[in-house]
Amino acid sequence: MSQLTSMDTASAQMPCKIELPPCGLLLGHGVYNNRGVYPGGSGGYYQQWSYQRLSIPEIIEATVKENQGNLIQFWWFGEPKRPLPRADWLAMEDLQFTCPDPDWTRLKYLAADEFPEMEKVRQARAGAGVLKALQLCESLGLYSTMIYLGGVNPEISKRFTENPHYIGYDFGERFSIRFEGEAGNQAPRLDDGSKLRLDKAAATLTDAVRQHVKECREKGFGPICCTSGNFYMDYEVAAGVDFTLYEDVTSELNWVSGFSRGLARQYGRELWGSHIANEYYSWIDVSNPSRWKTLYAEMAMKYLAGAKIIICESGGWHVQTPGGGSPNGKLISRKPGRIGTPLPPDAEQAEQARFIESVRDQLDDRSDWSRAFRRQLSDFYDYVKSNPAPKGQPETTVALAKGNYDLSSALGLDARPSFNGTIAGLGSYAEAHMEWMNGAPEFGWNFAMDIFWPRPQGIYGNGDYNRVFSGTPYGQVDIVSFAYDQPTAEFLLKNYKALVFLGWNTCSEKQYKVLCEYVKGGGKLFISIPHLSTDVTRNYQAYTVDDLVNTGDFTELCGVKVKGRGPYFYWASSPHSGNRGAATAPGNLPPWGYYRISGAYRGVVGDLEISNPEAKLVLSDIESDTGVLYRLPSGKGEVWFLNSWFYPGVYRENYGTGTVPGDTGFVGDVIKYLAKVSRGDVYITEKETDDPGSECDYVDYSHFPSDGTVILLNIDFAKPHTFDLHILGKTETVTLKPHELRRIPKMRHCRCATGEHNCARSDSRGGC
Repeated sequence: MSQLTSMDTASAQMPCKIELPPCGLLLGHGVYNNRGVYPGGSGGYYQQWSYQRLSIPEIIEATVKENQGNLIQFWWFGEPKRPLPRADWLAMEDLQFTCPDPDWTRLKYLAADEFPEMEKVRQARAGAGVLKALQLCESLGLYSTMIYLGGVNPEISKRFTENPHYIGYDFGERFSIRFEGEAGNQAPRLDDGSKLRLDKAAATLTDAVRQHVKECREKGFGPICCTSGNFYMDYEVAAGVDFTLYEDVTSELNWVSGFSRGLARQYGRELWGSHIANEYYSWIDVSNPSRWKTLYAEMAMKYLAGAKIIICESGGWHVQTPGGGSPNGKLISRKPGRIGTPLPPDAEQAEQARFIESVRDQLDDRSDWSRAFRRQLSDFYDYVKSNPAPKGQPETTVALAKGNYDLSSALGLDARPSFNGTIAGLGSYAEAHMEWMNGAPEFGWNFAMDIFWPRPQGIYGNGDYNRVFSGTPYGQVDIVSFAYDQPTAEFLLKNYKALVFLGWNTCSEKQYKVLCEYVKGGGKLFISIPHLSTDVTRNYQAYTVDDLVNTGDFTELCGVKVKGRGPYFYWASSPHSGNRGAATAPGNLPPWGYYRISGAYRGVVGDLEISNPEAKLVLSDIESDTGVLYRLPSGKGEVWFLNSWFYPGVYRENYGTGTVPGDTGFVGDVIKYLAKVSRGDVYITEKETDDPGSECDYVDYSHFPSDGTVILLNIDFAKPHTFDLHILGKTETVTLKPHELRRIPKMRHCRCATGEHNCARSDSRGGC
């Protein structure tokens, strides 16, 4: 198994062309091949049945009638075992065959093999209903895509792309990393008995995805995308995936946008999308008046973040989830121990099915639940038709680096690393090798969540926990992947004024050169010693100088050599605060112009030799004068060098003098400072100040340089929020009403000396 090289990565990336509609957005919902009342699976809480009343052609027609967007995502799952879904799969209506509804009184019509008419054409017509659905969408002016498809006759699948509005196939959450004998999706296997290495795990995953993408293309599936909630989707993109539809609402929404948008930018993609799982993951009871408003707000957040595809997973045509006060959870009994779908059905299932049929109007498309879902989608589609999505992507000036071979599950259901989370999902291996559990590298992402994507509580007007909605007090921020050393210095300089390393990174000579070029070209870089380690075994504390790129000689980058591991430090303080380092420290160096102590930490510094004549000591240990943080100019840029043998995540908690609630310590201070001095032409602050304050935590905003459009969203469903909006040097105070989505017209503010506002040219920052 060979590691994917940079050349292989580049050759795998051939951006697909998808022409967007006039509204600039593909917006729609999922349609399942689930017609009929059939059991799916059950457990102590989760009780899954199908309650779908309408056939797939009927739902396609209802999509147009009920203004449910311009895109349908079909969930086929392969050949069904149930009669009605198989009839739809084979398009049996074209053969004048009408499949009867299941008869739960006589226990008839419950299995597809009861119908010889379908068995006769099973192979020849496998997937005929799939093609027919695409053709019906085309005739009605709808776009279409599919997820989880298998078993189609190749003669049929090769006709999918005959439909111009078919945008391709989504292989979904198909891939993970496992060892031989472990359960888990279509997982590549690691079973040669050797010690696990990050590069091997990454290559195993990438090779498997690349092979699957090749097979899908050969079948005629068209453009290929993926959907999941994992944090190593960048390796799927490196393997040849055309675009991503991240599963949203599984965690905080804005980091997902930053990751998706960063991947699209760096791989030259024209679009990225969102797969919104609102029905499953909102975790808000339907009694909350904001319950269905959350769906509208989720779509709005993706729209302003630059998503060009938004798919609402489920809820529009029947109820799936038992949670959140849904009728599923209230009506359907929960019987422990009934896992799976036993056939033939028994008397208990028949009794349950007959009850479901008696209350079906509370579970299918006629239910209050599904109608409320469709209302939100229709309302947002009306908004988009009146306010087309701006072209291109919003302005971002700061990037967070997702390091090479970062296979962490760092940002999970709570958008934060979990203590029992494992690297690459390798649970059993991590139990025996604790370095493969989430640790200091992963907990560094907490800084990003707290600073760039804060989640204020109380936004629903009651005690419900806000898990997914965040403000963007420093604007939109990208996550850029260094998987296989993909980004170039040219790309980084074109798009980002500052680059921040927080999580895992395996450095290389190539990556080191890119960072040197980025800094010398004018970029601001925050980095620490372990980020420059070449380790691939998760040895992130007991490494040596020999493990560092260039064996610790970072002279070209910033004029520093790491000679070895240094002493411990406990209290980090700005040197002008009166400690013993003040004699050699500059006065009033940003971002600390006041007495500030961070700690107590059990940190370890490196033994440094500094040759940079412009080096500025920013932080030192208050007890030993040991340098902790340096500002090192280099070329046109600068490096903020954290002299720490440990990853920044170990410095998240701060107990020092001057600590305030939510204090992110000295690492957070540096990141906030870099974000402030790197902000773009449009930014927000607390009223009559120059810094984002608590009011800005409730504001999600973006600026599109393509035409100057600014979009604002108040993520608070209960209260208004007031702040200052700065656009091209002009300031105005803005108050957003609860849940308000406001769009400031394009080119309202312009740099043009003539005062005209219809300029045909604009630079990368939106100026004329």
